[in-house]
Amino acid sequence: MSKLLQIQETVQQICSAITSVVNIESMVLDENLQIIAGTGQYQEQIGSFEAESFSTEEYLYKYVLRQGGTYTVEDTNDPRYGPEQDGETGEISCAIPYKTGSIGIISLVAFDEEQYGRLIGNQSNVCDFLQNMAVLLSSAVLSSENLGKIDTQARLLNEVVNSSPHCIVTVDASGKIIASNSKARSFLQKSPGEFWGVLGKKLDHYWSGAFNAIVESRQEFKNKEFRFNDGEVHIVLSSRIIYNRDAVEQVVIFFDDAIEARQTAYRILDESRGALDSIIGSSPVLTSLKEMVPTIASSNSTVLITGESGTGKELFAKAIHFSGERSSAPFVTINCGAIPENLIESELFGYEKGTFTGADTHGHAGKFEVAGEGTIFIDEIGDLTLNMQMKLLHVLQRREFERLGSNRTIQVHARFITATNRNLAQMVAEGTFRDDLYYRLNVIPMTIPPLRDRMDDLPALVNHFIKKHSSQLHKNVDKITEDAISILLSHGWPGNVRELENAIEYSVNMARDNTIRPADLSPYLRSLHPGPTAAGSDNLKQSMTEYENSLLLQQLREVELGNLTKDELARKLGISRSSLYRRISRLKK
Repeated sequence: MSKLLQIQETVQQICSAITSVVNIESMVLDENLQIIAGTGQYQEQIGSFEAESFSTEEYLYKYVLRQGGTYTVEDTNDPRYGPEQDGETGEISCAIPYKTGSIGIISLVAFDEEQYGRLIGNQSNVCDFLQNMAVLLSSAVLSSENLGKIDTQARLLNEVVNSSPHCIVTVDASGKIIASNSKARSFLQKSPGEFWGVLGKKLDHYWSGAFNAIVESRQEFKNKEFRFNDGEVHIVLSSRIIYNRDAVEQVVIFFDDAIEARQTAYRILDESRGALDSIIGSSPVLTSLKEMVPTIASSNSTVLITGESGTGKELFAKAIHFSGERSSAPFVTINCGAIPENLIESELFGYEKGTFTGADTHGHAGKFEVAGEGTIFIDEIGDLTLNMQMKLLHVLQRREFERLGSNRTIQVHARFITATNRNLAQMVAEGTFRDDLYYRLNVIPMTIPPLRDRMDDLPALVNHFIKKHSSQLHKNVDKITEDAISILLSHGWPGNVRELENAIEYSVNMARDNTIRPADLSPYLRSLHPGPTAAGSDNLKQSMTEYENSLLLQQLREVELGNLTKDELARKLGISRSSLYRRISRLKK
């Protein structure tokens, strides 16, 4: 849609006003030579295209669009006027300027000698008048665009506020609620009989004494715990006071349920603490991948992370994000395998209000827009349909997109990281994945190894998950027996680290004291690896010794290759240098 067509009603009003002043027919064309507005016979032609638009030759209108300024046709035999005429006796056309080019033309057309005399006889004044009208139209376009931007920004701000993980309310100086987000409304309306909304009600209606504590005190708080209603309401609250001169005008309050706030804090510390620290293990293959992360993080190139399900592909994506300059910007995740095919486009691109049945009445910002200058992590990229693959490719190539139902272009500044457990190269060969998208995504490839290929990381992972789930489940489990570890080490872990974590969570639940034993492991694991009888305990000890010796031999090969010193090996095994030499001595025997 052309810029003039977007303000067609305003353009028509200006056309009508011009004709009423000069008593000469007027029309406005856009850059495609479509008639946007007009008077007289041109009003009947609104929506149609001038004949010149179908010609490969350049006549009056194309010339004015290209050249800018005004052009006067005193004689309709002027070669510039073109062959198509409809009783015109003269015409003055003026380009409508916009930034560095033209977005259309405004013309006055004479059809008889009287109109011709007024038009051509007063040519200089008419040209000045038309140029002023052209500037007016250009200003109207700019104003419309600015209003559109303000409206979009307001809706985007509303979207951000409503998608905030915190409850937000704004109260006036009397403590009356004048604004709130959806999470705050849900929190406050938990009270019995609260069906009519929260706006207009006093803060004390929900929290007795809150007005004096938060508003009247004229204090700003940051993550302060409050208890109201005899301790029934326990929240963590931050506030910001907005002054009008020296008087309190409004107070913006951010709050969360205290228990939920603690859970969120733990989740944040667990999932993204130090970024790379969340990736547990020190095996050579994992160490090599972790050493790549800081280098990759400083780049803007796309990253394709491959590996089996449960290997930790998202952890590496987060590590890349939080290790670079984008760490303070959003990390936005979308799982292509978890979203229905008919919704994934609107989730990525967003949509304008009324785009489709059931759409949000205010429109919706998509993942590309919300990510800003952060990182977009597209998981299960191999599940995208060919149609969506093409649309994603266009975004990656042009670094811009439009919301569904809109023609306004939005720039993409975010970095793209994608992941899949599927063989994209094979899918390209089979014709189920676009080769051009594959090459665009696979600029920096990373392959995360399965757990079975780095089993020397398993003890560290087990200890990590014991601490994590013991804390979350409010238990004091902090140990695991060698028998239980032996069973875990002998399993193939087809579900990788995710399967291991679920197994440890189960065992922490089942543990009767502070130690996980074979009996606390899942029935599935015990059935695959039955424990020894009393008579067979010597065999178990022998198997464990053989396994430990095998691991030690693997590490000694790394020492021989110069990848590891014996001091480093001792630290890695958690033993002293002298203990290491004793084990090596026993191994040689």
